[in-house]
Parts: sequence; C-alpha cells; structure tokens
Amino acid sequence: MDEPDPSNVPLFPTIADVNEVNKLTMEDLNEEICVCKAQDSGEVQWMKQLQSGIANGQL
Repeated sequence: MDEPDPSNVPLFPTIADVNEVNKLTMEDLNEEICVCKAQDSGEVQWMKQLQSGIANGQL
C-alpha cells in the first residue's frame, strides 16, 4: 500500500487520541509552549455542545 499523502488531515475517533497525537507533535517541535484559552459565545445549545468535549477550552 502507498504511503498516505502528508497533506491529508488525520481524523481520530476520540479527543483523547487527538490530545495524544498533539502532545507528541508538540514534543517533536522542541520549542517553548504557548497556551491560549478559548473564549466562546453563542446560543446556549451550541455552547453546551462545545463544553461537552467537542472543542477544548484550552489550546
């Protein structure tokens, strides 16, 4: 089988999987870490979805 195209965005079934890949990628960068906190706004139903784990509050 051919190697996957590196421009393809990988998809993962859980946030835990994404966090693990992100952690490993950040470690490989070998740079100072900068943490940014998200500030979300909008309708209550959509905010509840974001807070349920669809999007991290901190990047």
